[in-house]
Amino acid sequence: TALLLLAACGPGTGGTGTTGTTSGDLVVDGVLGPKTYGAMQKWLARPVDGSLSTTDKKALQTKLKVAADGQVGPITIKALQRLVGATPDGVWGSGTTKALQTYLNKVL
Repeated sequence: TALLLLAACGPGTGGTGTTGTTSGDLVVDGVLGPKTYGAMQKWLARPVDGSLSTTDKKALQTKLKVAADGQVGPITIKALQRLVGATPDGVWGSGTTKALQTYLNKVL
């Protein structure tokens, strides 16, 4: 599930680019790992450690204007997908990650 995907990709797993990236530095490879998480944390104005905590997930949900329960499921994923231009199907796959990486490169 998406929740498992977000929890399983902590430090040392997948992702390219540089933690704490700036515009254009995050490689768009569809790999959801610590460098993509670090860019997400920067976008969320959270401490950057490359691993999404429950507090980070709640910050993401608040930014997306969905219920901030710290559980990233289909509602949160669809809201993120709409924001980043991915197909809003509620399933987090490599296409969603690529769209997120592209979005983060534009806004950071």
